[in-house]
Amino acid sequence: IVVLLCAVITVLLGWQATRLQLNASFEKTIPAAHPYIRNFLAHQAELSGLGNTVRIVVANPQGSIYDAKYLDALRRLSDEVFLLPGVARMQMKSLWTPSTRWVGVTEDGLEGGPVIPDAYDGSPASLERLRANIERSGELGQLVALDGRSSVIFVPLLAKGSDGQALDYGAFARRLDDLRVKYERETLSLHITGFAKIVGDLIDGVHVVLLFFAVAVAIATAAVFWF
Repeated sequence: IVVLLCAVITVLLGWQATRLQLNASFEKTIPAAHPYIRNFLAHQAELSGLGNTVRIVVANPQGSIYDAKYLDALRRLSDEVFLLPGVARMQMKSLWTPSTRWVGVTEDGLEGGPVIPDAYDGSPASLERLRANIERSGELGQLVALDGRSSVIFVPLLAKGSDGQALDYGAFARRLDDLRVKYERETLSLHITGFAKIVGDLIDGVHVVLLFFAVAVAIATAAVFWF
């Protein structure tokens, strides 16, 4: 009877284990009781785009960002990241987003516009205009590296998607890795950092640990029965 009960419990718990989903929450990793964090959470609606973010650094190992081929790849990557589930699209920022603008003071008053010129066509003249726009935008050292060899795609994340489900960090990190592989084939170098990427890598590691655990249990069971 004891062995039968143990077998039934093992089967039930094993079935429940197959329904477990590995995920994480950004809010669970910060000290929610701290006055600063409580104040941040109270005004989170007005501070959207801060906190849980991913930064994708896109470097050009063979030159600078003022290269038509690099900028075309950056545009396509920015568009693909924009469409990923869980991205706060209104706050996302890269050289190709309309929110990245320059402002200049002239004798006629203030002038401004998007950093990427409206008439950009990849020609040397438009690349020089882009260089001037970036210098006037104040993005050097922020979206653009000081040496001009890389730029950042700033990706704020939502806690829940449009379907109301919590963001699946594991799936999100895998999508980022797929994009990394795809664009590194074009001689670019991608560096990704942020809570979502770290947790996604940890989830992948946990899957490997669980597989190791299952193999260890099988070996131990076989050894006991053989004995």
